[in-house]
Amino acid sequence: MEAHGLALVNDAHGCLAALRESEQAFGAAQDRDRPAWLGYFDGAYLAAKFGHCFRDLGRPVEAERFARRSLEMIDGYDRGRLFNLALLASALADQGKVEEACENGLAALRIASDVRSVRTVAYLTDLSHRLAPFRAEPAVRMLNEQIVLLAQ
Repeated sequence: MEAHGLALVNDAHGCLAALRESEQAFGAAQDRDRPAWLGYFDGAYLAAKFGHCFRDLGRPVEAERFARRSLEMIDGYDRGRLFNLALLASALADQGKVEEACENGLAALRIASDVRSVRTVAYLTDLSHRLAPFRAEPAVRMLNEQIVLLAQ
């Protein structure tokens, strides 16, 4: 959380230091040290946190790498999968990989039909903004139409 906050204020040095510290702490932690209620916090979850940091630092290549890793999550966390797909789509959009961004955005939307939340709408609206330079592309228009319907 500290790293993400630093990314949001564009403190790359502080963010990277906090990411290193969290990676070391995660690596040193044993499963037996983790309370049951924190069982979802695995390598994929940590990768998602890293992906958000790199995306918000304006480093979409690194964000993509971690977002792909975040999708190696265990089954049963549809809401998390939706968020991770939206994260990947936003990193791809930031690199101009429009078709793949839209494919992942549509995959997130398919899950969104069963998972309604303010955060879902926020993630997909953010994706729409990132795809704005490509709004004339048919895939982007179609995705945006579905995002608007979801937000209603």
